[in-house]
Amino acid sequence: MVTLVCGSLILLLLGYLALSTAAQGDPTSGGTYREALVGQVLDLNPLRGAGQTRAEADVAALLFNGLTRIETSGLVAPDLAASWDISPNETTYTVTLRPDVRWHDGTPFTSADVVWTTEWLASPAFNGDPTLSAPWRNIVVMALDPQTLRFVLPSPFAPFLSQLATPILPAHLLENATTEQWAAWGRAPIGTGAYKLAALQPTTVELIAAPSGEQAPNLQAVVFTLFPTLDEAHLALRRGAVDALAYDVTIQNELPTPSGYMRTRSALADYAVLTFNLRQAPLDDERIRQALSYAIDNRALIETALDGRALPLTTPILPSSWAWTDAVTPYVDDATHSRANSLLNAAGWRMSANGLRTKAGQPLRFTLLTSDVPERVAVATAIQAQLLTVGITTTLEPLPTAALEERLNRHTFDLALHGWSNLGSDPDVYELWHSSQANAANFAGLEDPTLDALLEEGRQTADLETRREIYREFQARWLTLAPSVVLYQPLLEQQTAPSIQILGLTNDATQSEVLYRPADRFRRIANWYQSTTRQILPNLRRDPINQRPR
Repeated sequence: MVTLVCGSLILLLLGYLALSTAAQGDPTSGGTYREALVGQVLDLNPLRGAGQTRAEADVAALLFNGLTRIETSGLVAPDLAASWDISPNETTYTVTLRPDVRWHDGTPFTSADVVWTTEWLASPAFNGDPTLSAPWRNIVVMALDPQTLRFVLPSPFAPFLSQLATPILPAHLLENATTEQWAAWGRAPIGTGAYKLAALQPTTVELIAAPSGEQAPNLQAVVFTLFPTLDEAHLALRRGAVDALAYDVTIQNELPTPSGYMRTRSALADYAVLTFNLRQAPLDDERIRQALSYAIDNRALIETALDGRALPLTTPILPSSWAWTDAVTPYVDDATHSRANSLLNAAGWRMSANGLRTKAGQPLRFTLLTSDVPERVAVATAIQAQLLTVGITTTLEPLPTAALEERLNRHTFDLALHGWSNLGSDPDVYELWHSSQANAANFAGLEDPTLDALLEEGRQTADLETRREIYREFQARWLTLAPSVVLYQPLLEQQTAPSIQILGLTNDATQSEVLYRPADRFRRIANWYQSTTRQILPNLRRDPINQRPR
């Protein structure tokens, strides 16, 4: 009797576990992932760069590969390349290609494709993004055999392996293409990615799995549905017409997550920064800049102005990078206001009876430029309030984005709240902070020989540990000079139906994989899967494509 009861309990327990597992869903090969995208998809040429819409860039990321790919830590891993060797003088890279790769039309991928793509990038006739072209103009590329290449650089350039993540195009289709043939190819491109284009319609883009020597992705198809607005895309998600939607939650108002859906958040490789114009007094005084940095609490800004929808930053190198160090002491701590006040007093700016600082009868006042998007205006207003607590007054001047960029380029500003996008995975920030760039992207006009030397050495040294120490010194020096305050890193939120299991992304942005571009949310899509239940329900047909009861 006892044995029978125990046996029954065991059977009941096993049955419960089976039902529980079935409810969670089992991995299955096949099925379709459906995502909503906002915008148009007219041309899928990945070398259009900044000319692409966000939707086009997302789709193209699944169709094309580079020789390398960037991991979440910013380190470089092989992609179309199998391996590489670097010469002792760090100017010659010999790359061996994977032998198993084919283009989506079945043509073998060879070194000729790489030579043609890189020479096309460097050519005056290149019809894509000029910022993609410039890094290739002084590099000699040669094919040693169909599977081996040699790149010769004019001087050592440590970020070169990251540069090799540039998508490769098919020489056999484009080498002698006319303008009309380029346009036709852009609408029906052939790549080497895990998925190939099946159909491009005005409102949908359909992709199907295209394994090329590697394990086939679990999901057989990916279908993007295009919407003109985020609100319409989110309505389709709530109605079950799509499985997922990704959007910049820092810029947009937070959208409610449908019941039962998974919400993930990932940091983007962008940041918002408050730049000081060092070309004019009193911002040419390091003490004033340090005081401004001490007075600004970016964690409080994120909570009050952005409802927590961003990650705080301290230096121009992102925390996800292998080069970032927590040994650098940030400005914000319990004694920040005391330090700010001490520095301002030492610089001769005294607090008046009205709570404002003056020197020789002049108030310590700045104009604060910002773009006129609501997110930036809210942050600028919060900065204004924080600076007022140490006696600094500011006048806000919201501008259209193009007008703000013009003011930055002409250096006609005091303080400017702006952003940098697609910073890339390598910690090299030469173009933003080297003195030679003071009339370009170094809007602050920072000129410091010590910082220059560190930036030069950092991009000329391939050894990872040596570079790590160089950038640790750079970050410490940059914080001392205080040319700007790096404020926060925006977040990409993805809402996904429970039937789709995604990997690499979590609801905690500090633990989720950083996205060097929004399309990096597909970094591990080959391992995503559509969950199914083992329980077979009677009288239900199953869609052979979607694997869903209907």
